[in-house]
Amino acid sequence: MSTKEFFNMTAKERAELASQVKAVRLQVGLTQQELADEAGVTRQSVGNIESGGITPQAKTLLPVLEVLGIVPARAEFSAETSLWLSIVGGIMDSLPQERRARAGQAAVSAVTQELVSAADNVIVGSFGNNDDADEVDLPENIEDEWAGQYAAHPKGDEPEDHTP
Repeated sequence: MSTKEFFNMTAKERAELASQVKAVRLQVGLTQQELADEAGVTRQSVGNIESGGITPQAKTLLPVLEVLGIVPARAEFSAETSLWLSIVGGIMDSLPQERRARAGQAAVSAVTQELVSAADNVIVGSFGNNDDADEVDLPENIEDEWAGQYAAHPKGDEPEDHTP
């Protein structure tokens, strides 16, 4: 996503990105003051972003996100990553709206832990590269094998079909 596109985001889109800041900051082990210093904003601004009480201005939010490695980008992903995003997205869409942010934060935390565990050259706030990392062999018919097994739905409701 270009800087221009970022600055044209709606308040709701900025608020959704801001909702990730505290969890990621804690995950990478920064204090609010350390994050503020690295981002060139005040500690109070970081506190306001994390509290969710106000929607941060793009010019304040962007440097904070950059320091944490939260890049609002429309990126191309590998086929495997796209598949996992589709699976996780289907599960997320099955959750009640009020639980999605917490589930998303838990997913980001789990994936970040895997990254830190798998790579000895990870730099906090960026993405490391470890050519020796183990590869996961997924069955070619993963959608058929996993469809319905991992889709969550509220009790009493029929599960939604998330298969392509």
